[in-house]
Amino acid sequence: MIKKLISLVCTAALAFTMTATAFADSDVEYKEVPRDNPKSLLLLGDSIATGYGLEGYVEGDNYSADNYGSKLAEKYSITEDGYRNFAINGQTSEQLLEKIESGTYDKSLACEVVSISIGGNDLLTLLIDMLSKIDFSVVLTGEVDLTDLLVNEMPEEVEKLSKGADENIIKFGENLTEIIKLINKKNPDTNIIIQTLYNPMNTGIDTIDDLYQEKITALNTVISSQDNCIVADVNTIFSSSDQKLVQKDMTHPNDEGHKLIFDVLDEKILECEFSDTIEIQKTTVETNKPKSQLKFYIIALACFSGLIVVTVLISVVVKIRKKNQ
Repeated sequence: MIKKLISLVCTAALAFTMTATAFADSDVEYKEVPRDNPKSLLLLGDSIATGYGLEGYVEGDNYSADNYGSKLAEKYSITEDGYRNFAINGQTSEQLLEKIESGTYDKSLACEVVSISIGGNDLLTLLIDMLSKIDFSVVLTGEVDLTDLLVNEMPEEVEKLSKGADENIIKFGENLTEIIKLINKKNPDTNIIIQTLYNPMNTGIDTIDDLYQEKITALNTVISSQDNCIVADVNTIFSSSDQKLVQKDMTHPNDEGHKLIFDVLDEKILECEFSDTIEIQKTTVETNKPKSQLKFYIIALACFSGLIVVTVLISVVVKIRKKNQ
């Protein structure tokens, strides 16, 4: 009988201990620790971002040359897994939108910064199409002045270029808005940076140069008016620089140009907030428990004390009975 009582007391003590432990504060706490630099970066867009034409550049390999994306990844010590450059030569805003809609970049969009250079080809394709209709053989021989040719003999082509550019700018705005919206939907925590476009055109033909500047300005206005993104004003920095920033093709940035784009993006990225989430394990029993928990402890303690008293009384009764026998 005594052994059973002892066993009962031990069981009760164990149950009480386990119950108290369950009410102990053993939850994991999470704390945000600020960090200066990003750990992941994704580049999207066109040949400005691929590093086209730079020394060492290999077609289709966006990591072969020291473009501004590589410079950023190096500065922030981003690992190979953390840095992705999926820009495509000649890509338009519509093509980029299709890629994002298809889910092609979904895995890589789980990053802290998405930098986008897009829009140049939305305009450039129209200009190339118009220039392809010019017989440059007569221009090169001096038989015809190119400016006169465009103004006097091809005014309808210039007008077509202007109207086509206006239509493309409107469409570009719609595409860009959707691009930003989709990226934010796929990853609400990422920082989207959109670069304005610089004007590389310096053909010496006022009709072309002035028209292109007008359309670039309109396109940059569309970029600057976008919500839920950060605008990196590459255009203003390029326009105010005395350096030669483009290659001989009068389109793509040279090494100095990429350094300048790096500086603009670096400034914007460092304005963003980054952090790491760390776990803090708590194992101490807090004294300031809610009233419901305190009530439980009081009841449990009373039951435990009562059990001990009952056990002692039974033990005494058993001893008295044995003594009287």
